[in-house]
Amino acid sequence: MYKKQAGSWADDDKANTEANLTRLALNKAISDKKIAELKFKLATAQLEQKSIKSPITGIVIERYAMPGETVENRPIMKLAQIDPLRVELVAPAALFGQISKGMSAEIHPEKPANQTYQATVTTVDKLIDPASGSFTVRLALPNPNDKLVGGVNCVAKFNFPSELPTANTKKTAAEPSSSKPHN
Repeated sequence: MYKKQAGSWADDDKANTEANLTRLALNKAISDKKIAELKFKLATAQLEQKSIKSPITGIVIERYAMPGETVENRPIMKLAQIDPLRVELVAPAALFGQISKGMSAEIHPEKPANQTYQATVTTVDKLIDPASGSFTVRLALPNPNDKLVGGVNCVAKFNFPSELPTANTKKTAAEPSSSKPHN
């Protein structure tokens, strides 16, 4: 307006000063926002360093440390994975070589009674225990709605082409089986 002689030099100077101050305030707000974002990322990273997350979904069986305690290089709790459940069976030596990783088996747990579930073999021991004449097989049993109870005895049936013995099992979420072979 000053150049068109529609306003005074003082009014023009005042408008320019206000525009410059507004630009400076905008730049400061943008800078403050970036600093706040960086502080948030730092606080989040610091919280992550002090947080412990389980690699599995499960339940706490035993707690070894309380909130606020130092836990460096020691266990803090014992967890039981409940989906999938780990089925551990002791199979008679007659089945050695017949069961392999990836096979499917029908699992008949004690609880709930009269129910059948499908499990998949995940591990087969490579050795037969000479004292018991058996070997260990581990299976994964899906338990998406936590319908099954861990730690109950079960019977596993494999679909072999000929009649072969079945194996007693103990389904467990966290601890090894103590079941004995069934002949």
